[in-house]
Amino acid sequence: MAGAAAIAAVLAVLPVALFAQTQTASQQQMPNHHMNAGAVSAMDRSFMEQVAQGNLTEIQLGKLALQKSKDSGVKPVAQQIINDHTKAQQQLQNLARSLNVTLPTGPNASQTATYADLSKTSGSQFDKAYVGWQIQAHTATINLFQKEIKSGSSPDVMAWARQTLPVLAGHATHLKQEARRIGAPAMNGQQSASSRNSTYQ
Repeated sequence: MAGAAAIAAVLAVLPVALFAQTQTASQQQMPNHHMNAGAVSAMDRSFMEQVAQGNLTEIQLGKLALQKSKDSGVKPVAQQIINDHTKAQQQLQNLARSLNVTLPTGPNASQTATYADLSKTSGSQFDKAYVGWQIQAHTATINLFQKEIKSGSSPDVMAWARQTLPVLAGHATHLKQEARRIGAPAMNGQQSASSRNSTYQ
């Protein structure tokens, strides 16, 4: 009971941490950014900034999972997430340079807090909290990519989002499989809608 309560407590503060703080900071900087790069809309720039910090967070948390997890199924998923988000970050950096967009160089405050919270767990409690959070984070990330693909302005940014989205969908599928196997909490439809609204509206 105590372990389940601890996992629930961790997950309760993690779902909206992936992008919420980044979006606020980006919105505060949008006017000057928009003037400096007329071909890139405020939405495109915000998307790139959020994804950059999301990638860096995923890489850090994946490395944490390799250190703390003892599960033979969770560790390969974490390694794949590290590999794919490292590649995505390199591609995004190249794209940002071509569009004169400066990306953040580290996670934001909420993402750093997520890392700290997960660091406090261990064993199966860590595995369940990590996988449960990853499902929620990837759901939010997929929603963000779909929004950019539908409503973005830069053909290059939208093309990269379309190219990368299937990789994220693959992560989500594998994470849900692991969640079922280890009994990690999964996000239901109501929670998903709540996270989307609180993060992106």
